[in-house]
Amino acid sequence: MIFKDKLNPEYVCETVKIIKDVTKYQLLESQNLEAIIVALRKGPKTVNELEIDYNAFVKEKIQKMNLTRKEEEVLEKKMFRQAKTLYKYIKVLKENGFVVDAGKRYTENQRAAETLYGRTAKLFFYIRGEHSWLDSENIKPSLDFMSKLLGIMNQSKQPSVKKLREILISMETKVNQDLENLFTTFSKEIADISEDISYEDLTFLIFGLNLILLMKNYPVFEDDLKRSNII
Repeated sequence: MIFKDKLNPEYVCETVKIIKDVTKYQLLESQNLEAIIVALRKGPKTVNELEIDYNAFVKEKIQKMNLTRKEEEVLEKKMFRQAKTLYKYIKVLKENGFVVDAGKRYTENQRAAETLYGRTAKLFFYIRGEHSWLDSENIKPSLDFMSKLLGIMNQSKQPSVKKLREILISMETKVNQDLENLFTTFSKEIADISEDISYEDLTFLIFGLNLILLMKNYPVFEDDLKRSNII
C-alpha cells in the first residue's frame, strides 16, 4: 500500500523531558501504557501500527515470565488489545503530555487520512519537584523516629527534628539540581545510550544516581551533619 506521512510543522520530539510529578511519571510504568511509549521510540505511528507493536511487546514480556505454554496463551489473550482500546490509552498519554498528534498519513485510494501519534521526548526522567515530600506534615512521625534512632546510633543527644528536616531538604535539593543539570547538559548522549532501557530500569537508575550524587556532595553537608548530631 502506497502512503505518505506528513508531520505537523509544530511537532517537536525533545531529546530529554524531565517530569516532576511522580503520579504522572508512574503512568509510564503501567502495563497498559508502557508498550505504546516503547512502540513510539522509532518515530510517529498510526494506531493500527501501534496495535501490532503493542501486542508484540506484550507477547515478548509474557515469554520472559517462565510460564507454561498454556499459561502464556491465556495471558496473551487477556492482554491482547485492539486499536479501539489503544485510543483510550493514547488519550491518557496525550492528556499527560507524553504523546501528541504528530501528523497525518495519507494512503492511496483512502479518502480519510490516519493520525500519526508521536512522543514529546525521546526519553523521560523523573526528578522530584519543588515541593519536597519532607514538607508534608505526614512525614513528621517518621522524622521524630529517625531523630531518636540517630541519637541511639551516635550514642549522643538526638538531633533536632527541625534541623534534620532542613538538612534532608537541602541534600535532596542539591541532588535534584545535579540530576537536572546532568540530564539537560548531556541530553543527547543520554538519549543515545538509553534508547532500549525500560522505565522499570530507569527507576533503579535514578535511585543509584541519587546515592552516588549524595556521596559526591558529602563534603558540602559534612559540617552541618556533625553540628546537628546527625553523624
